[in-house]
Amino acid sequence: MQQLLRDRGVTKRRNCHHCLSMKRTAMLPSSVKQISPAHLAAATSAAASTCKDHGRDECHEKTMNEAEGRQGRRAEFHALHKAYVSAETSDLHCKPQIAVVTGQSGIGKSFFVDRSLNIICSHDGYDSADSVRNFVVSGKCNEMNQNQPYSCIIDALSMLCRQLCQLDLLLESIRQEILSALNKEGRVLLNFVPAMRDVIGVDHEEVLELKGRERQIRLERVVRRFIGVVASYCPLVVKLDDLQWADGATLDFIRSLATSTKLRGLLLVCIYRENDADAKRNMLDKYFLQLKGDKACITQIRIQPLASMRGLIESSGLEIDAEGAEILAKFLQKHSNGNTFFAVRLLDYILFRHYVQHPSSHLISELERISIPPTLEDLLAIEIDALPPLTKDALIWASCIGYYFDDFIFEKAIQLSCIDDQVSSLSPFVRQRCMSEAITLAMDMGLVEKVGS
Repeated sequence: MQQLLRDRGVTKRRNCHHCLSMKRTAMLPSSVKQISPAHLAAATSAAASTCKDHGRDECHEKTMNEAEGRQGRRAEFHALHKAYVSAETSDLHCKPQIAVVTGQSGIGKSFFVDRSLNIICSHDGYDSADSVRNFVVSGKCNEMNQNQPYSCIIDALSMLCRQLCQLDLLLESIRQEILSALNKEGRVLLNFVPAMRDVIGVDHEEVLELKGRERQIRLERVVRRFIGVVASYCPLVVKLDDLQWADGATLDFIRSLATSTKLRGLLLVCIYRENDADAKRNMLDKYFLQLKGDKACITQIRIQPLASMRGLIESSGLEIDAEGAEILAKFLQKHSNGNTFFAVRLLDYILFRHYVQHPSSHLISELERISIPPTLEDLLAIEIDALPPLTKDALIWASCIGYYFDDFIFEKAIQLSCIDDQVSSLSPFVRQRCMSEAITLAMDMGLVEKVGS
């Protein structure tokens, strides 16, 4: 098998994480970019050119240090980066790496993780149809969905299936190994994640019906085997957000992953709020403490309010002198209380809604005339209210589906919007263009982000 993969240009493991390209940063909405794409492209190219024999070099270390500094959370970035490297370079029988990210509601936990993983890994996990370096997938627990076990796990695995199906050569090469690892229990995985039909097919024999804990143990074992095969070929990052709303079965599943010794290459990023559902928060604190006692490889990362917004100003690409940058940084700090996401949205608001482009001598008076929304929720409400009717109504309909939706659902949402009579009368081509423009506008404003294929 290994010789076959080498002949086809697919390797079991790429140990050198230093050559990862960051070019897809340019694809992100401008409102959430933390680093200049041009700067990253040039710096990464230089780093890659001097990264030989999979070794570390000073040029790349300098690039990563500058990236984490501009992110604004140097220590936190370094901790997450270290966890990823540990997962990527782990031995065959190592436990997975678990990064536990906590912080107050709205402080920017998901924002930090998403931007950091975009720097550390690739945004979508692959360079081309035949070249893969990592997979990054995510799932999100829903406050209104706590009675549906494993919902965030199923979302993450469904996203992984979609990414695998875009890599025909890799999937063709490892499909038989996946089937062998499942050991005639493919039906269990297929029933759990219907999207698996495109990865392992649908021709699987029925399995013995189990109940209770026995059924749960079998499911955990089968999913671990699947993840183990995929993660052995390239690093797999699974982000699970809002775990304060996780069901008991999901927490049991995380435990089964964290304590397994055959999940080389897996990084599990667990995110939960500190100030929501205090009883659940205390339970999660004890839960991860117990996992640590069980020798799980856990990295604790606490997101606190930023002490300074200078790095954010510098990375925004704004042409402003040092005095003006300091004024603007203090302004953002005052109104956002160190909340990164609030600060980014507020910077966009004052620059592009109010066109603040004056020299520093007039900047203070210019900022004072702007009516600043008191909270992040108020600011987002203003931005959403300013959207064209088509985009706004389509987002409302699509949000009823949940956190994730695809193009088909979004097109149906447009047809259900308040002006659906106008839209339905258009030709399919024009209707598709309307849909594309609506979603592009929402993405440009940072209200919607592409998370998978």
